Amino acid sequence: CYNDKKSDDTTIATSESSVDTTVTTVATVATDSTDPTGSTPTTSPSIELDVVIGVDSGPDRLETVAVGSWIILTVTSPEADDEIHVHGVDLEQPVAAGESVTFTFFVDTVGEIEVESHVTDGVLIVIDVV
Repeated sequence: CYNDKKSDDTTIATSESSVDTTVTTVATVATDSTDPTGSTPTTSPSIELDVVIGVDSGPDRLETVAVGSWIILTVTSPEADDEIHVHGVDLEQPVAAGESVTFTFFVDTVGEIEVESHVTDGVLIVIDVV
């Protein structure tokens, strides 16, 4: 992972919605609405990444994104409560069994960002910023 400090303006908002009688909690974690270069989610590319723990997750899952992009990362934990940590941007959120958590963040430095479970200490996905 690369070491990038998150903004002191980091905000956390949660909301709940029902889909097919399954409640999904979405916690969006984002830096200020603009990154240090002045880009916003509407002026910079947005990359959506979805990970389902135990289905399409693992240390060999590598996704390449361009520096200067907004990442919208949704992690679903189908079977157990977990805590998800996004290294490099230092974001962390709990996720209940059967629910999802969404992280939104800007990548402004080349390097690798590992997303891991704090319950299993396993890497779920590696985001390669080029």
